[in-house]
Amino acid sequence: MDLSSVVVTEGEGYTDEEIAQWMAQQEKEKKDSFFETSSNVGRRYKNKRLSDYIAETDEQKHILETVKQYIKDVNEGKDRTLWLCGATGTGKTLLGSCICYETKGVYCKTYDIKDDLVENHFQRKQTFRKWTNYHSLVIDEVGRCEAEKDFMFQLLNERYENEVSTVIITNLSPSELKEKLGQALYDRFVHNCVSLTFKGESHRKSERSINI
Repeated sequence: MDLSSVVVTEGEGYTDEEIAQWMAQQEKEKKDSFFETSSNVGRRYKNKRLSDYIAETDEQKHILETVKQYIKDVNEGKDRTLWLCGATGTGKTLLGSCICYETKGVYCKTYDIKDDLVENHFQRKQTFRKWTNYHSLVIDEVGRCEAEKDFMFQLLNERYENEVSTVIITNLSPSELKEKLGQALYDRFVHNCVSLTFKGESHRKSERSINI
């Protein structure tokens, strides 16, 4: 259905339902285009959507509903911080990628930010501003990069002040993350932040077992 050249007047043209469907399709095409060209999400997760997350236990269902609410809040212009922690292969990055798709957000790992700042040393201020201004940013592998304390506190603080939304993904437990990053940075993580802990067996191990 192409409504691009249609002028709808009272009693003529398309129904409200058809117009709503067209608008939803337009929004989907925008999300698809941004996700493909600008999200920085890797090939493994490019075709993953929320329906691909396996939510069997009550905890997993709670995680999925919380992520859906986070997406709704971000798309309504509210600034939110979401912390996804737990073992490798439990769905954290999958959901982080889905959040990028649903909110037209950008995915990165902590070393991506560090490398970007190093490579653009003489334009550090402008480069840093780029990372602090993304309206929706998913940062993966937090706590693994030794040098991240040098920039993560400032990054999270400025994103908080700019009222933009951030998802933090880590394999570390809260206590491990506190030890790794220090009290000050950890406090910035947990302030005004919804935390979700992923438990259970790695889905990646299950997939490998099936493929053997």
